[in-house]
Amino acid sequence: MAPAEATPYSPRMNGRSRQWPAAREEAERFAASNLFAFLLWLRLARGRRLVDRAALERWEQEDPGGFAEAFWDFAGVIGERGQGLCVAENVLRYGGAREAVAGAGGHVFSRERLCGETAARAAAYRAAGIGPGDAVGGWVPDDPESIASFLGANAVGAVWACEPSAARFRVAKGEVAAAQRGAPLGFVRRPLAAPLAILADGLVARQEAFLACLRDILLRAEVRPDQRIVPNREPGWVWGIAALATGASVVLG
Repeated sequence: MAPAEATPYSPRMNGRSRQWPAAREEAERFAASNLFAFLLWLRLARGRRLVDRAALERWEQEDPGGFAEAFWDFAGVIGERGQGLCVAENVLRYGGAREAVAGAGGHVFSRERLCGETAARAAAYRAAGIGPGDAVGGWVPDDPESIASFLGANAVGAVWACEPSAARFRVAKGEVAAAQRGAPLGFVRRPLAAPLAILADGLVARQEAFLACLRDILLRAEVRPDQRIVPNREPGWVWGIAALATGASVVLG
């Protein structure tokens, strides 16, 4: 009787190992994630060993101050750690010809142009006597100009009002003097509890909302610098602004 032909062993033949290829792919995705990079950074830079998201969330609940301080350093937030920052300073850290904001009809601002348009608006606000704590609103569409208008207001320490009637100073689309273009750009840092924007429903978003959005963007949404992001209106437009601070580009609907 001829011996039976031997069949090479494969882990897929073993019922308990049937999911091994999928598990390997999941492990590879995790190893390439922002979450894994943060956990590894915590181990190397802080000596804190956390193995997964659940452990990270437990630590955040038990020691919110320690978590916030660590995330600030990991994300490279510019400002006085735990004290104050300027959102525009963080968003405009990236320059060059890469796309920053894309609007309807193919209207696109590169990183370099976004910085220049922001500087021009900041100069116009300063010329109008606008400074820290003042409210600025605008009749501008949801396009790259609106982002530059907000960042310009934030750069001088002003609060952006999504409802223009709530603002002390109002700017219309295209209302930036040519003389202001090419103006130097400086940044006013304000406390984390200071108002960042007055939203359309009258609620006030504070500077610390930027950090909360940044945590969500990096550790949950897994946004990368080479991605194009279409912000969901549910988290609010502050989420889209924070996505710009990661180096990603934002596509406005």
